[in-house]
Amino acid sequence: MYVIEYYVRSGGRKPAGEWIGSLEQSLQAVIDTKTKMLAQYGLELLKTDMVKTISGEDRDLHELRCGQSRIAFYFNRKQSKFVLLCGWLKKKQKHEKDIEYARRLVREYFSVSEGKEHV
Repeated sequence: MYVIEYYVRSGGRKPAGEWIGSLEQSLQAVIDTKTKMLAQYGLELLKTDMVKTISGEDRDLHELRCGQSRIAFYFNRKQSKFVLLCGWLKKKQKHEKDIEYARRLVREYFSVSEGKEHV
């Protein structure tokens, strides 16, 4: 089983957690079910439509598809954990600004993680 955690920004904010908390309870329940599946099956879910890799230079940045909801997450291979970054509701157009925000959060995560490893 894998660990699932929310990325916590300096100041204590959890973008994914705050976004999920703003949704209707029925959507929250779907997301909860899907994150439990992610914890159980990990990247095996890439073989399904439930998890897709977000294209770009970082192959460990993915989206968890929960109906119309999307949660961006990073897979930390060293620690075998999934870090939930942010979320958005899927509409017809591509969500480039949401994906770019997820990429910024990954870069931020790296800078914080690297600092902790050198302490």
